[in-house]
Amino acid sequence: MDILYIGNDQQEIGLLHRVIKEVDSTLVFDSAMGMNDAFQKIYHCSPRVILMQPQRDRFCCQLLSSLKHVERNLRSYFLLIDSTLTSDQVEEFHALGVHYFIDKKIFFKKTRSMVEIITRSIGLSNK
Repeated sequence: MDILYIGNDQQEIGLLHRVIKEVDSTLVFDSAMGMNDAFQKIYHCSPRVILMQPQRDRFCCQLLSSLKHVERNLRSYFLLIDSTLTSDQVEEFHALGVHYFIDKKIFFKKTRSMVEIITRSIGLSNK
């Protein structure tokens, strides 16, 4: 799997799927709505890019903490999509392995450009 989106908005999932296929039809995209589903897909499929939105009840922090304890070297790029993170939350996510943060409004307003930049910058797509 190339790109995993962790979020619960069906419109956003549909938009991302469509745009990713437009950018490069060879990219494999999947989504997960719950923590167990996300953990299983990350652990078994090792996606190159994981796009996450902070959700209910510290979901992303719990997921990232769980992944840190797995004795498997995941080579995934974690990108957090949010518009309301405080500097303390950014530091907490950074400590858990998230190094890229994208403003949600900009990401979903310029989805195609953002997907192109992400996939090119990590070598997923040459298009």
